[in-house]
Amino acid sequence: MEDKLAVSKSEKIKYLKHLYELTSKQREALVIEDIEGFQRLINEKQLYMNKVDQLDKELSQLEEKSLEEISESCRGILSTIIEADSENRLMATGIFEAIKEKIGKVRQGKRVHNAYNPSLSNTAFFNKAR
Repeated sequence: MEDKLAVSKSEKIKYLKHLYELTSKQREALVIEDIEGFQRLINEKQLYMNKVDQLDKELSQLEEKSLEEISESCRGILSTIIEADSENRLMATGIFEAIKEKIGKVRQGKRVHNAYNPSLSNTAFFNKAR
């Protein structure tokens, strides 16, 4: 049982460290406004979060004392991930708001352009010189 516990603890810490790396990569994607890359990283992070959840289920079946030991060693990594993730969320919100504003300006510009330059594509001309 101790071997299973040690292996599970090691795997969980490995997954949490990888989650932190992915969170850092998300920040890099947000800085360069790579929305597709950001979305890909979110999906990859979800896979690792599912693995951590599965490990937690397995660990909950082990002794309570051992579970507390594992939880204590993972708290530091988890708090770092949560902090970085909340910063990324704020940055992403700012980028998305800027994009929405740009789209609004483009739409407004298009309306002004169409008002001063009406399209003649649906216009019919009749020859009255007969």
